[in-house]
Amino acid sequence: MRCSQFSALYRLSVPLSLALTLVLAASAQAATHEKVLYRFTGGADGAWPSSNLIMDAAGNLYGTAGAGGNLNCTGAPPGWGCGVVFELTPSANGKWQ
Repeated sequence: MRCSQFSALYRLSVPLSLALTLVLAASAQAATHEKVLYRFTGGADGAWPSSNLIMDAAGNLYGTAGAGGNLNCTGAPPGWGCGVVFELTPSANGKWQ
């Protein structure tokens, strides 16, 4: 009986290994297509941006950052700022402003 259990396990290990390899390869491929569009400095341009972005018909991206902006605003811890709404605009040379 042990021999048949080992044989069944061996037969399943090949398809499972193949499936795992395909899943890992797909996730590695997806990771290579990420591109940093802008690095927030934490000052007037914002800090802690949200990953939720909205794109308009012209290709501009809009989003929010939870801190930064006016660093002297009321209602936030000193030096944190009250956040910003930002727009990223694609330029002809492939960079973003």
